[in-house]
Amino acid sequence: MEALTIYQHDERACFRFQLRGPLDERSTRQLECSWQTAQSILGKKELVVDITGLTEVDDAGRKLLNRMRESGAQIQDSEMAGHAVKAKRLPVARRLLCLIFPASCGTD
Repeated sequence: MEALTIYQHDERACFRFQLRGPLDERSTRQLECSWQTAQSILGKKELVVDITGLTEVDDAGRKLLNRMRESGAQIQDSEMAGHAVKAKRLPVARRLLCLIFPASCGTD
């Protein structure tokens, strides 16, 4: 069974989580703990969550990403940043982004 990998990047302007693998109920708890720990060092830095490497997201994962977004985190798909979607088949991360935040997806 594939496990979620969470890369943490403490950069000058932001603190960034880079997620790889499935965000399921078990890994959601892992990400939530990492998020709570990161909040203690964020200060005025922006929190960015890069979901490009996610392979799947269950209901618990969607709820956590929504809570993170509602608290001010930017949820990003680095593969799609600044690019128009022309292919009929969206990349996995973009499909997940549309599933998690339907209002953020256009009808190109």
